Amino acid sequence: MAGRKRPYFQEPRFYLFPGLPQIEYAARRDQPWLDAVEAAAPAIRAELQALLAEPDLFRPYVESREDRPNGDQAGMLDNPDWSAIFLWKDGIEQPEIAARCPATLQALALVPLCRIPGRTPSILFSKLAAGARIPPHNGMINTRLICHLPLITPPGCRLRVGNSVREWQDGVAWAFDDTIEHEARNDSDQDRVILIFDVWKDEITPEERSLITAMFGAIDAYAPSQAWGV
Repeated sequence: MAGRKRPYFQEPRFYLFPGLPQIEYAARRDQPWLDAVEAAAPAIRAELQALLAEPDLFRPYVESREDRPNGDQAGMLDNPDWSAIFLWKDGIEQPEIAARCPATLQALALVPLCRIPGRTPSILFSKLAAGARIPPHNGMINTRLICHLPLITPPGCRLRVGNSVREWQDGVAWAFDDTIEHEARNDSDQDRVILIFDVWKDEITPEERSLITAMFGAIDAYAPSQAWGV
């Protein structure tokens, strides 16, 4: 009413499941498995540090592809300021990296990962360079949440989801709806690195998960999959 803020709603770029609540950050009480993920943060960070010693392993998160149009992506296309190492990508394990991160995968063993063959989950270490910003954007489907486990987070690193802004803190995880407009920034002089993975929303029943998976299976049988990323 004061005109200082505007409402934000789910605006998925690919698929909308109707009737889900418009919640920016998921309530902690609804994600009890976050405690175990946080408890594993030191072991996960150790595996990350070994990968950071090989900087060439990181690739731009948004890369050019021959099988689709490549717009500017708000300056993020092939931009190393936002880079990643994938343990799983588009529902496919990346065996060389996954084999080097057993503690990370063990920590996610009981997490309700969003599994749709050829599409999800994606599990990755995401690096945002010092002084870099990820511009406002919306995710692909509103039946999942994106989860962050901060591992290397200097002061001044923040995520905005809708009207809510949070600063990453090492070892403090959260889950949010990425189909609500969000952006990230690193106003520090150091790189920020977090673990990212995607899970089913609690509101999606097991039967609905199965039906959604079957639907995308039928779509991919008709035409090649267009992977979403996270």
